Amino acid sequence: MEENKKISQFPQALIAKDTYKIPILDGFLNKIVNWLVLKNDAVTEARSDIVLTHYYDTGWKLNLLNGGVSADWTNVHLGDDNTQDSNVNHALNCGLNQLLIKLLISTDGTDTTSFELAAYCDAGSTYGYQNIYIDDNNIKIQTRSGGIGTIMADNGGATAITNQAYYYRIIVVKLF
Repeated sequence: MEENKKISQFPQALIAKDTYKIPILDGFLNKIVNWLVLKNDAVTEARSDIVLTHYYDTGWKLNLLNGGVSADWTNVHLGDDNTQDSNVNHALNCGLNQLLIKLLISTDGTDTTSFELAAYCDAGSTYGYQNIYIDDNNIKIQTRSGGIGTIMADNGGATAITNQAYYYRIIVVKLF
C-alpha cells in the first residue's frame, strides 16, 4: 500500500477568476477521488461518482511468529510483521471507536478457505484475542495464552488454533 497523503498535500487549483477546483477528502487517503468547483463561493460542479473508502489490509500472511520458523498463535501480537510480534500500522488517524477490525484465518492463504474470527476473551478460558488501541495509527491484536478458539465443525464443535501453519489477514476499515 502506498503512503497515505493528507489533504494539505494536494493542490487547490485556480481554474478561472474566483473559481477554484478543490479536492473533496475526509482524513487520509491514497488519491484524490472527488472534486468540488467553487465560483464566487458558490458550488458550480461536484463530482462524487467514485466511492471514497478508507481501509488498510495486511494481505494474507503466513504465521511464522515462532522465531520466524513456524507458527505460534499463543500469547502473540498479530500484525504487519508475520515473523515477530508487531502492531497493525493502519495509518487511518482515528481512535478505536471509529474502526471496524476483521481478523481472517485461512489454511492456505486464499479467500476460498478463509473464515472470520470475532474478538473475544472470557475468564473461564485461555483462548481468544483482543483488539487494543496503541495510537491513532496503530492497533495491537493480542492473542491469549492458549491461542485462539474457533468453531471448525458443522456440529458447532470447537478447536484451538495454537501452532497450525495457517495464514492470517487483518482488514481495518475507518467507519466515519
